[in-house]
Amino acid sequence: MRDMERYKAMSHLSLKEMVRECSNGTLSYAKMLSAFEKANRHNIHEVFRYQKFQEDFVDTITCYSDGKHVLGYIGASYTEFLKKLSHILNAKTEEKENEETDSKLNERLEDLKHIRIKEQLMEEFPVIYQDYANGFAYLKEIGKEENPDKRESKRHYYFSCGLRKGFSNFIKSQYQVYERFVSRRKEYENRIHSSSFNALVREYCDVSKVAMYVVHTYLLICENTEDESILLEYLPLIQNYMEKSKYEKTGYIRIQHELVDYESISSRYQVLKERIQKQKKEVYWQLVPNGKEYPESLKKSGKERKLEMSDTEYRRLYGKGIEKQKFYESTPYLARVVGTLKYEGYMAYVYPNGEVILDRAFQEENISSAVGDAIYHLKAVDFELLSQCDKTTLKNHPKVERIIHSKYWKSKVRHIILQEGNKEDQEEAKKLIRRLENQN
Repeated sequence: MRDMERYKAMSHLSLKEMVRECSNGTLSYAKMLSAFEKANRHNIHEVFRYQKFQEDFVDTITCYSDGKHVLGYIGASYTEFLKKLSHILNAKTEEKENEETDSKLNERLEDLKHIRIKEQLMEEFPVIYQDYANGFAYLKEIGKEENPDKRESKRHYYFSCGLRKGFSNFIKSQYQVYERFVSRRKEYENRIHSSSFNALVREYCDVSKVAMYVVHTYLLICENTEDESILLEYLPLIQNYMEKSKYEKTGYIRIQHELVDYESISSRYQVLKERIQKQKKEVYWQLVPNGKEYPESLKKSGKERKLEMSDTEYRRLYGKGIEKQKFYESTPYLARVVGTLKYEGYMAYVYPNGEVILDRAFQEENISSAVGDAIYHLKAVDFELLSQCDKTTLKNHPKVERIIHSKYWKSKVRHIILQEGNKEDQEEAKKLIRRLENQN
């Protein structure tokens, strides 16, 4: 099974739209749709041991990403499963699992268990009542079946639902089915994470069109939120698609009557970036001009910490601070950028290979800055977006490497900054510096 700590559900896609718009022509629409439904029907049977259940839970499928790749993997949607299960049981649950989900679902199961008459079922569980009514209508229809073997096989399924054994047995069978769905739902979630639809996508879909569809959904999410943390999750993925991904950028898809192609995606992405830029009221980083000392804002930024320590310990930390300062000054950085506001006291070093190192600058009046706080390593292309994060978000972001001031921290940093880097990364470093110069 995948390491799900690395993957997150990033967007939900309509299976029917994906099949219609992203097919590579290998299968007909109906057969392709059936292939995905059959795949998840197998998941349902493996977990719940209920092969004949008529809901495949794949109206919506989910794109999961590790924060680096536009398409991590595509699989069944646990969100859809939980939503439909709640609908069937008429339970008032949130879209996402929380501490109350289990109790609410089990309360409804207990209510179902004690249903005694059809009118009560119709009022309390309208979806299950409809199944009950449809079942009897179907039994009446197959009663006309001329082939006895075929008729008996069909009847056998409805016997398992308790339809022919009376209303109380129907309720008992339904309780047993949905009790398994509630109690084993986490097994189902693990199952769909370990058995993705990627093989089906590669075989029957134009993967570049699937990527286009996914990026379209990412843009929709960004266009409809003001939440900075959400923007910081999605924008790097969109940027990756625009600038680095190998997906073909030709062709188009039509999603809910809207034509989507590379040109429209590019235009929306630029509008989104401009909107974010206009909303920025605070500047967190300022370029340090070549040949100049750190700005006064950095020199005064550290709040003096009156630490109780011996003269020996003070001299040791002071030496470490001077050593750190000299180390960075000896490195071949293109530019230094000083942090302000929530990054007050930090210095970012931009290197020719497109790497950026963030570390707290040493300040004598704040002696703990000699070794305190971690180092953050990220790419120049991601710097402006990721450096807007608070440090908790930054250290947990998949595009950020956190380095502790341990015995070998300088060797680790040196290894990062002395790599040659590719042409794209080198160019991104230059672009970043130009943008920061314009900002100042």
